[in-house]
Amino acid sequence: MPVQFIQDTLVAVEEANASQLSDYRFTS
Repeated sequence: MPVQFIQDTLVAVEEANASQLSDYRFTS
C-alpha cells in the first residue's frame, strides 16, 4: 500500500473529525 494513500486517508479522517467537532460546538 503506498504511503501517499495512507497519508491522504489520515488527512481525510482528521478533517472529518474536525468538522464534526466544530458542528457539535456550534449546535450546542
